[in-house]
Amino acid sequence: MGRELSKNKKEFCRLFLQTMDAERAARMTGLEDGIALLQKKEIQRELQRMRESYAGQIRAEDALRRLMELAFGRPNDAVKLVCMQDDISIDELDLAAVSEIKRGANGAMEVKLINRVDALERLTLLLGGGGQKDQAASFFQALEASAEAGGEGH
Repeated sequence: MGRELSKNKKEFCRLFLQTMDAERAARMTGLEDGIALLQKKEIQRELQRMRESYAGQIRAEDALRRLMELAFGRPNDAVKLVCMQDDISIDELDLAAVSEIKRGANGAMEVKLINRVDALERLTLLLGGGGQKDQAASFFQALEASAEAGGEGH
C-alpha cells in the first residue's frame, strides 16, 4: 500500500464527499486545484474507502430521522436568511428546509421551502401507514389548509 495521506488531503476528501464541490473542498483545506486532486490515485482510494465506510454507517433509521427533521423542522433560519443582517453568517444557518432561493432584479429574495406535506406522506408510508391512504390524504389536506390559514400547530 502507499504512504499515508496528509491531514489536509484526508480533510479534502471528507469535505468533497460532503459538498461534492472539489474546488471548495480544496480551498477550505488550503490545497490547490481540487479537480487535479480528484485525479490522483491516492485521493481516489481514500474517497472509495470513505464511501464504503459511510455506506456501512448509514442506517434506515438515520434516513427516517432526517426525514422527520425535514417534516417537523422549523424554518427559522430561512427567515433569518431573508432578513439577513450583517452579523449573521450564512455558514451558521440550517437551510435544510430550503428547496430554492431566487433573488429578483429588484433585489427581492424569494425562498421556497420543501413541501412538508410530501415529507409527511413519505414518512407515513415508511412508518407503515400506507394502507390508510384515504385517512392520510384527509389528514394532509387538513394540515395544508391549516398552514394556509396561518395555523402553526405548535
